[in-house]
This record gives sequence, structure tokens and C-alpha cells, in this order.
Amino acid sequence: MKKEKILRIVSGLCIGAGVGLCFGISMNNVIVGVLGGLGVGLCYAVAFSHFSK
Repeated sequence: MKKEKILRIVSGLCIGAGVGLCFGISMNNVIVGVLGGLGVGLCYAVAFSHFSK
């Protein structure tokens, strides 16, 4: 894998963790929120690194 793809995946995971933390605080369950956010962030990162040139 190229360095750019790895950085996109890591940045997607970090964005997902941040969003998941906000959802987790609002749901009063931080662990579930962060795990859900990481899942969404991973999907976003893989799709972004796959479709961008």
C-alpha cells in the first residue's frame, strides 16, 4: 500500500472516532459510540482511498 492510502485510512478512522465520541456522549455510552464511529470512519476511509486517484 502507498503511504497516501494508509494516511487516508488513518485519517478516516480518526474522523470516525471523533464523531463516534460525540455520539457516545449523547447516548451515555461512549464505548458503543466510538466503536460505531470507527466502523463508519473505516467505511469512509476505504471508499475515499479506493475511488480517489
